[in-house]
Amino acid sequence: MKRHLKIALDGAAKGVAVQYLATLAASICLHLGYFMPYPAFLPETVDGELQAVIWMAALSALLGAGVALAFRSVAHAGRKPVPPHSPQHAHPVSHPHAAQHHEKGTPPSRMR
Repeated sequence: MKRHLKIALDGAAKGVAVQYLATLAASICLHLGYFMPYPAFLPETVDGELQAVIWMAALSALLGAGVALAFRSVAHAGRKPVPPHSPQHAHPVSHPHAAQHHEKGTPPSRMR
């Protein structure tokens, strides 16, 4: 669950960043002479410019989070689930020779 939340938050931040860059590029390409982070009709619809910016950021964050979670589920769709006691779930060994001595029953302090 924590992993899903982290992916969603990361996707939300990326969604807001992409929206900001896209509206910046659109403002430049349209030669507006000012930055317009929302469609022209939106402030009238939501009663103000600040509310329009908040709506655009919230929608972009929601879209970014949804895309990130959807991409993760599609990327992992073909994988088989790994049983909890399989060797793939084993923790990595901190010392390169510790696994070798662990198998033989020799403590790592007597390595030589």
